[in-house]
Amino acid sequence: MKVINFLYLFLICCILPCQAQEDSCYTKFGPLAKAGDVDSQYDLGQCYEKNGSIEKACKWYKIAANQYGEAIVAHKRLCEEKCNDIVIPKAGSRRYALLIGNEKYHEKNTGLSQLSCPVNDAKALKERLSNLGFVAIYEENLNSANMQKKLDKFKEKQHRYDVILFYFSGHGGYKVDSITGKITNYIYMTDGRGFIVDSLKLGNENQTKIIILDACRTQAKDTKGQKGFSPILLSPNTIIAYSTSPERTSIDCGKKGRNSPYIETLLEYIDKCMPIETLFKKVRIEMEKDSLNTPWESSSLSTDFYFNEP
Repeated sequence: MKVINFLYLFLICCILPCQAQEDSCYTKFGPLAKAGDVDSQYDLGQCYEKNGSIEKACKWYKIAANQYGEAIVAHKRLCEEKCNDIVIPKAGSRRYALLIGNEKYHEKNTGLSQLSCPVNDAKALKERLSNLGFVAIYEENLNSANMQKKLDKFKEKQHRYDVILFYFSGHGGYKVDSITGKITNYIYMTDGRGFIVDSLKLGNENQTKIIILDACRTQAKDTKGQKGFSPILLSPNTIIAYSTSPERTSIDCGKKGRNSPYIETLLEYIDKCMPIETLFKKVRIEMEKDSLNTPWESSSLSTDFYFNEP
């Protein structure tokens, strides 16, 4: 009887709590992990490892490892220590992107007109980047509060990657301080509040940073209806691509009526194996042929980057 009681207590005190912890891992991270969310796959692996379920941890690390560089390291370490399977996926550059399309502006209160193509632009580029190895996050029609939350969440995980990309399609603008002459660049949220572009502060000097701004570049006279961007001070190893040249407006939708001419042209070339500077040059040449805008870039890149690696 004492033996039976001991086994019963062992089951209640040790085995069942462990199973409950494992189940709580899946309850918290499993649905999104199963749906293909790479961050959730990695978090689920961490949770299982913490609770001692090593084989399950290895499984989810491995699933995430094809896209997530940190999972490759975790999977390799754990499998070498405790698992039989030590096949590690080939690691390329680890890539992370946040894409925002804003078109439903509150025109009456903000003076910013509604647009037609930014959401389609962000969706199309997100799909293409996902095929090129990016962990790509897409958002649409953000107000200022939601924008800050999404950006903070994005930046929490950016240290895990080699390449950071930020894309915005919508209204943009810059203001000049009448006293100091200081220029401040903004991207505008749907509630009309501006988010300072220069304060994005993506990544570190060892990471490749790519910022693509599909918006106008003309100075506004007042706080409403502002358009465009002035030159932006670049951090090391950064390239900023603008859909048009200084003091020019950008085109909302192209001839097909679904995407901006800039995104239409970018998507034609982004799969080609060429350095990013050559890619943007190709886009500029094609757009000029059609008498469209003249895209510009500013760069402090110190390393080569290919969307489609050779």
